[in-house]
Amino acid sequence: MRYSSRREAILDALRSVKTHPDAEWVYEKVRETIPNVSLGTVYRNLKELSESGAIVTVETEDECLHFDADTSPHAHFVCKTCGRICDVYDCGDLAQALEEKGYRVDCVKTIAYGVCARCSHKTNAFPNKTCYSENKK
Repeated sequence: MRYSSRREAILDALRSVKTHPDAEWVYEKVRETIPNVSLGTVYRNLKELSESGAIVTVETEDECLHFDADTSPHAHFVCKTCGRICDVYDCGDLAQALEEKGYRVDCVKTIAYGVCARCSHKTNAFPNKTCYSENKK
């Protein structure tokens, strides 16, 4: 993939946050520095960045695609109540476990869906559970 200032601005926008924004958010953020960037350019570059492994996609149950510049091994938790997406670290290395059993793993993407700690506490459904939030390790 050759260098593109627009692609770099998109990557910078994603790296600037610990949340998992959608394409519309990325578009608005990039427009702050490149006012004439088009939404199509943002979508096309997000797709290229994802296909190259420079970013990770996170699909929510409402079929909204979110993006994550953190490509380190981790899972995601999507809250069905508030929509928040949390990074979950230290969940074991699924790729290594599979490779030890003879599988060739190209990609691992783990997304769990449920109710986050904040929403659980509000309803007292699971008072002792904690969400790993956006904080890394």
